[in-house]
Amino acid sequence: VTVAVLLVMLFGVISAQKMPIQMKPTIDKPVITIRTVYTAAAPQEVEEQITRPIEEKVQAVENLKKMTSKSTEGRSTITMEFDWGTDKNVASIDILKKLNLVGELPEEAETPIIKAITSDEERPVYWATLHGPMTTNQLRQIAEDYIKPRFERIQGVGDLRIYGGQEREIRVVLDYKALAARRLSIADIRRALERENKNVRGGHIDEGKRRYQVRTVGLFKSADDVSSVIVRADEDGVVYLRDVAGVFDTYKEKDSMVKRDGKPAVAFGIIKKSGENTIKVTTGVERAIEVMNHELAPKGLSIHEAYDESDYIWDSIHFVISNIRLGAVFAVAVLLFFLRSIRSTLIVGATIPVSVFATFIMLNAMGRSINIISLAGLAFAVGMILDNAIVVTENIYRHLEMGKAKFQAAYDGALEVWGAIFASTLTTLAVFLPIIFVEEEAGQMFKDIALAISFAVGFSMIAAVTLVPMLSARWLTKGVTEKKIKNRPMLYRFAMIDAGKRVHAFFLGTTRWLTGATKRNLMASAAIITAFFIVLQLLPEMEYMPLGNRNFILMIMKPITGTNNEKVQEMSDIIAERVNSMEEKKMMFHVVSSRFIAIGMRVKDEWKLRVGEVVKKINSMTGDVPGFQFIRAFQRALFQRSLGKGFELEIRGLEIAEVERLGKEIKSKLENIKGVRLVRSSFESGNPEYRITLNRERAAAMGLSVEDCADAIETLVAGKKATLFKIGGKEYDI
Repeated sequence: VTVAVLLVMLFGVISAQKMPIQMKPTIDKPVITIRTVYTAAAPQEVEEQITRPIEEKVQAVENLKKMTSKSTEGRSTITMEFDWGTDKNVASIDILKKLNLVGELPEEAETPIIKAITSDEERPVYWATLHGPMTTNQLRQIAEDYIKPRFERIQGVGDLRIYGGQEREIRVVLDYKALAARRLSIADIRRALERENKNVRGGHIDEGKRRYQVRTVGLFKSADDVSSVIVRADEDGVVYLRDVAGVFDTYKEKDSMVKRDGKPAVAFGIIKKSGENTIKVTTGVERAIEVMNHELAPKGLSIHEAYDESDYIWDSIHFVISNIRLGAVFAVAVLLFFLRSIRSTLIVGATIPVSVFATFIMLNAMGRSINIISLAGLAFAVGMILDNAIVVTENIYRHLEMGKAKFQAAYDGALEVWGAIFASTLTTLAVFLPIIFVEEEAGQMFKDIALAISFAVGFSMIAAVTLVPMLSARWLTKGVTEKKIKNRPMLYRFAMIDAGKRVHAFFLGTTRWLTGATKRNLMASAAIITAFFIVLQLLPEMEYMPLGNRNFILMIMKPITGTNNEKVQEMSDIIAERVNSMEEKKMMFHVVSSRFIAIGMRVKDEWKLRVGEVVKKINSMTGDVPGFQFIRAFQRALFQRSLGKGFELEIRGLEIAEVERLGKEIKSKLENIKGVRLVRSSFESGNPEYRITLNRERAAAMGLSVEDCADAIETLVAGKKATLFKIGGKEYDI
């Protein structure tokens, strides 16, 4: 038994060190998304040319429960929800096969991307910002060329998002008068760029003893190479690209902006791989930042932490562990009070660490992680672990008092009650084990707590019939008697004898009273029923998961539809300046992009326990800023991604105008309900637009089709990618 206990403790420590540490269990929802980028396309074109053709093919995928799509400017997102228990790998392959059946998508549309992500891959675990005496475009270039590869090489990092600055591109600005004078079209320019920007294999030549590879090299290496492209050569002469266009090595149109504490920066969002240890990932990131800061210091650049999820994980884990320790101490203290024997208490208490470390072995073997849910299960189980050991120890002690030898008392005492504790353990397992077989989100969330309690209680039964009898046969005595402690201090005598007698007398008297006359039984029943209804009135608010107390405030804003990026940034800067001036602020970053606008804030240490008050203050001081449909700050929840408590209401119909009307009507009614803080509608009216309608007869007379005109308009207004510029192992648009 001693060898077995030592092995359990050894492998328990090893298992605890190997297990991933994260905030909460990984939740693998049966959801797959298909994202397609169609730059600068209006939502109507995205829906007609991208979303609908894909929907028609993938709707036949097996086990599909629900499919929703969202078509916005330049992006199509199709979300496919499957039945719980569906293998997402098989479903992804099935979706890929269906996508291959989709007809030709627009040439400018990117290849659809299939993503089957878990809760670990949804949001970054670490945010960092890059600062320095450079423009944000230069900072982004350094971020992409130097910092991004360093972060991606860290073990456990799954993805990296970069915000701020602009991507590099070679821009060809056409001179339409020069084109017309030389009778050239936009298509001629595009074909020339595609034709000239190539490296082509040419086979090989054998000469003597050697073999030489032959290649035709034509890839552009600089903007000068692009401007020197010959667009046309005939009897009228040679037309170079520089004759009809200007070529600039510049940056794409600004689509995102990042500021930290009011100063421009570039931000990195680091996402870990599913199942990886959050603590190890963030530790690796911090080490990499320390090394890179040393290397970047001569240039005046520095990388700073903006948010680290491991901080809250450590706080939560330390809090739970301290509660486990405190619970164990109190449990042992209660045992000492009732058993009145230090040896008996130590024997029973020895089952706690053995059961806990044995539980770590099994959790690790099943691929689980150390998180606040599994640790909470261990905290609950600490008191339950002792039940079996107490029953066995008490019965062994009874046999000792009967005059039996220690070994015989231990053997008989354990043998007599093992069936009872086995039945008791099974009843506990019957409560928690069914949770393991629940496949939905709740089952995945609470699986760790069920496993932790089940394993801990199961191992406590094994320890009760092995470890407890072994220790009792050698250490257990008949306990203290009044004769032995008559000369001890008064407090000791009270704790070991007098208090025990009084507790014994109290419970014995209460039991006799309750089992006495019928009136007393009726009174006792009435008291129990009354207490039950009082408890019902005192129940706290019901919530699926607690909000937590994370030191991170997120503020999101929704601008009025049609507002351009420059105006959005100007209006959000007003809010950012107000938040940045708050005395409670420790750090703040401000992000404006085409996909979302947000302000993140961490409060000073003295405000960590009063984050809710800071949230209310922010909402009260920013509600009057014009230009937004809504502005709302909230404390980042521990488990939810939403703005706290809420629900979704879907309105479906065939007529989009009627859906919009009903949506506005319901939204206005919901906003008037007491307790409703915010109502958001996913329906957005279209952006204001200039609509060009061609006169087909005049266009045909001039030899122009709708496609020709649309191509010219798109090139003039939005710009159109002609080919790629490859340099330094990276690709940029031309």
